[in-house]
Amino acid sequence: MTIWLERFVLGGVCVAVFVYFVVLNVAKLHWHWRALLGGAVLLLSLLVGLTIEKNKQVESPSRQRQIPEEIIVAGVVVDATSNAAIPQAIVSLIGRSESTVTDDLGSFKLTLQRTANASSQDVRLHVAKEGFRDSELRIIAPKDGLVVPIHRN
Repeated sequence: MTIWLERFVLGGVCVAVFVYFVVLNVAKLHWHWRALLGGAVLLLSLLVGLTIEKNKQVESPSRQRQIPEEIIVAGVVVDATSNAAIPQAIVSLIGRSESTVTDDLGSFKLTLQRTANASSQDVRLHVAKEGFRDSELRIIAPKDGLVVPIHRN
């Protein structure tokens, strides 16, 4: 059962029992009036339960779609011929300030600040290393496990 249904059942049953035993029996109403009023109380409890749950869903930030503040682009730069990792290559984004240098295993990780309400971004990756031709690659970030081959001069 969902939480709102559990709350409705518990609250509705408590209210219905209270109304039935205290109010309706004291008033000595006919059985069909008691049944009609009891049903009305249950429907009212359902309406209140649904309204409360709907308001909680609107206000709860954990239920809203969260867009990450940062977008990650990560991968490895390799020699296009031998597939060997290329250490100390400069990896940057064209038209942006983010850049990094590959480690000894050719790995890199760039952290982009997201723009507007976009959860992904179209970016151009630029890789440069002495003794190799510069390489450009257009990607949709976030991107992980990217392999960027570069060719020797």
